[in-house]
Amino acid sequence: MAYTGINKASDNFVSTAYTGNQTARTITLGMQPDFVWTKARNNAHNHIWTDSLTGAGKRQTSNTSNAQDTTGASVASFISTGYTLTDNSTINGNSDNNVSFAWKAGAGTTSNNTNGTWTSTVSANVAAGFSMATFTPTAAAASWGHGLDKAPEMIFVRGYTGSNKWRIYHKSMGNTYYRDLNTQSDPESNNNMWSATTPDATKCYQYGGQSGTAGQPHQAFHWTSKRGYSLISSYYGNGNADGQFVYCGFKPAFVFIFYISSGDGYDYIMYSPKIPTVNSASVTQNPLTNIIEANTTDNENTGSNFKMDFLSNGFKCRGTESNINSNNKHYAFYAVGQSLVGTNNVPCTAR
Repeated sequence: MAYTGINKASDNFVSTAYTGNQTARTITLGMQPDFVWTKARNNAHNHIWTDSLTGAGKRQTSNTSNAQDTTGASVASFISTGYTLTDNSTINGNSDNNVSFAWKAGAGTTSNNTNGTWTSTVSANVAAGFSMATFTPTAAAASWGHGLDKAPEMIFVRGYTGSNKWRIYHKSMGNTYYRDLNTQSDPESNNNMWSATTPDATKCYQYGGQSGTAGQPHQAFHWTSKRGYSLISSYYGNGNADGQFVYCGFKPAFVFIFYISSGDGYDYIMYSPKIPTVNSASVTQNPLTNIIEANTTDNENTGSNFKMDFLSNGFKCRGTESNINSNNKHYAFYAVGQSLVGTNNVPCTAR
């Protein structure tokens, strides 16, 4: 049985669905987030990212290489119980069905980090294995501090003031490969991207200019596994409706999957019970069939080949879609949820 130091996962990560009303409003989560990722499920809008480190009222997107902007299509403010929205139609359009994923980092607090060659400003939630950093790289092999207590196992990074792609590090690809978040591209081989050096307990490595122009402000999001709460790992598909069972040690609330074999890029796939068949109601039985693609503006996909079971201790592919379950193909993932039993001995319900 998996135990965890996270007694209540929803103090650190919350997935929620809401119907837009094009009126200024509050989305209540029960915690203060620092990074909110929102997508309209029934409308071809961009994915909207807002974070407390670069500032509320600003927007980045996962499906484009656009610079951060202040169009109003963003979280307006972060508050102790959630976040607020304006009446902007992209993130709060009338009758739009939206889903948001929210992570807590430092709950609005930051620190100056000098562990790396490049000084970084960090907002970190060490217990939950999530942090954000901003830094300005030079054109040299160097590093930045991430603020966690162990090596990040997944990183998103880019220069956010210009037109740059989000570059992804995942431990299952290794330190000489990356993928671009906004495309279907194959994993790219590049010894300079991470300076061919695996992140360690204090810093991440890069040759400046690989994820944006040297001298340009950069942002990085870092995740690492925490027993009974989150897992960053990989699995091989079998191309069968009786797909692989992936043990996590907790009941997932969110799973992010992408292909890392060579030859085919494929999309970035997101699952959550909050991507429902009926708006604003969690999926209450397996299999989950609806997904969001992080690299496109597409509406939620409801294809039966995406079927997946969320179980009390992991997830199991039930569909044969190539994005998640091609035979003998390698897939990286990040999952977050709640252990069977936390340190307060409160059991997690099974499905």
